[in-house]
Amino acid sequence: CLDVLPGQTVVDLCAAPGSKTTQIGLKLGDRGLLIAADASSQRRRALRENLARQGVACALITPLAPRVLADQMAGQADRVLVDAPCSGATPASAGTLRRLAQRQTKLLKAGARLCRPGGRMVYSTCTASVEENEQVIETFLRKHPEWSVIPTVVPGAQADLHGLGCLRIHPDTCGSEAFFTAVLQVQASG
Repeated sequence: CLDVLPGQTVVDLCAAPGSKTTQIGLKLGDRGLLIAADASSQRRRALRENLARQGVACALITPLAPRVLADQMAGQADRVLVDAPCSGATPASAGTLRRLAQRQTKLLKAGARLCRPGGRMVYSTCTASVEENEQVIETFLRKHPEWSVIPTVVPGAQADLHGLGCLRIHPDTCGSEAFFTAVLQVQASG
């Protein structure tokens, strides 16, 4: 969904422990830059080990907060991955879901600032929660009209619940944990 190409600059805002980050790095090869951000030193250690194990040499691992990273690299990324912290399969209170959605929206805002015109951002969670998925995307799109969803179809995935063009994977139909993905693109300049 991220459509990574060699030579691009890619930012993974929630990188550790690194399975998606490693896949991105392997697609970039030695012709690109991967900025892998994570606040936890323990998780960054696992990320570093996973990247090294797969021979990914194009990655720069940083503890910088997404907002700070966006301040320093505004408009420089071709691709941004926001695999956001979420409630997962754990039942959560309305207050917890609201706090998570606010955090997820802030991550999307930082990711949007990182993208250059025409750039792509993928938002994903491992929860079935509408509050953390469709509602987060709807809130983001209302506040950022220059962004749109790239309608995406993947075998085994279902459409999102609000008809936005996003994807849902359900445990009962795919034999995996719940998963949600939105592919977003910002307008090209000019």
